[in-house]
Amino acid sequence: MRKKILIVDDEKDIVQIIKFNLEKAGYEVEQAYSGGSALDKIDSEKFDLILLDIMLPGIDGYEICRKLKSSEETRHIPVIMLTVKSDERDILKGLQQGADDYLTKPFSIPILIEKIKNFLLKQENKFSSDKINYKGLELDLQKFTMSIDSGPGIDLSATEFNILKLLIENPGRIFDRAEIISNAWKDSKGSSERAVDVHISGLRKKLGEKAWLLETVRGLGYRFSEND
Repeated sequence: MRKKILIVDDEKDIVQIIKFNLEKAGYEVEQAYSGGSALDKIDSEKFDLILLDIMLPGIDGYEICRKLKSSEETRHIPVIMLTVKSDERDILKGLQQGADDYLTKPFSIPILIEKIKNFLLKQENKFSSDKINYKGLELDLQKFTMSIDSGPGIDLSATEFNILKLLIENPGRIFDRAEIISNAWKDSKGSSERAVDVHISGLRKKLGEKAWLLETVRGLGYRFSEND
């Protein structure tokens, strides 16, 4: 099955050039010329990678990227920003919003295609395994269990599993309670921030000697430690 790429840019000439070359390279390509239409497409279709301009009508590229990377359903999609904004502050802002790479216009089409190939290969390798390993912890994505230092599987509730998966996949990143609720609860309506604390407490008990990995950042939220 061909990989599907979304180009989000309001410059139609550039979109057509990129689309022509990507289709020639074997990709399926869709395009959106505004932030709103991009989000509509992302809601209704599945994409393997997104090429994203910053300066767009309506919702800008920074906000689109932030939305994508804060959602459990779309955070895995690689985002490459393509823009004329070459100032260091703009690049940093894009990366801070979660962009996986940043290319300034004009850019080399062959280099862009190689970057796309590399990102898609990484995605294939990432999702080829049904287990996630981090610092002696192993999450089994099929059995919804956790094991510590190759020990026996420990049963987790669906919410506990989702919280742990969210934090392990983003080590060092602080998630506030509202973000955890929106990403870890199947139905976030009526869920309280206190419920997050209760689940975190339960997880720490199950983590045992690895509980130190699950850090509280006072006034901000929780994160998984990057320290050894």
